[in-house]
Amino acid sequence: MDSEYLLDPFYLQHREGRGGGVERLANIAPDRFRRSEYYRNYYRQTTLIDEIAIFARISPVITLTACLGKDRSSGTRFLPREFNALKRYEATLSALMETHWRGYQPAQGTPAQAMPLSQRLQHKLAGEHGVQLSPRQAEVALYILRGHSSQSIGKALGISGQTVKVFRRQLYAKCAVSSQAQLFALLLPLLTGLTESH
Repeated sequence: MDSEYLLDPFYLQHREGRGGGVERLANIAPDRFRRSEYYRNYYRQTTLIDEIAIFARISPVITLTACLGKDRSSGTRFLPREFNALKRYEATLSALMETHWRGYQPAQGTPAQAMPLSQRLQHKLAGEHGVQLSPRQAEVALYILRGHSSQSIGKALGISGQTVKVFRRQLYAKCAVSSQAQLFALLLPLLTGLTESH
């Protein structure tokens, strides 16, 4: 599939306006990332056990991301001193990337800003399966797919963990699923048609 990146923590950093700098996946991933269906069905197949990204924003809608990874063959994660060395030079690294790629435009031109992913998911789910989610239920669905716990979702949305559990039950009932794995199987194919080029 070509839609998995929509759930990727580094991609979400771009969508949330990350300008530049260095981030370690372990520091920005959701609290249940390694237990999520996204991780089990996609990310684990990359064989990466640790990943660091250098970000550079070259336009309001284009962020460059250079990723450094350690895979299973290395048998080790990045050492704190290695990550700290990159952090010390993050402004320089981002500036070098921005300078090198200044003026870059994708072949199809700069994409138009799309409506939020949760709204696009709502429309697609209604059109293809007749399932009508509320805006909040669609948001909760995406957070679940990304690997957030109820407490983490509540913090992100400014609601209690108990309220999130209510939305989760409603979501599962509307989608006629009983597990995160079933929700993932239903929704990930829908994300394929919602991909973005930025």
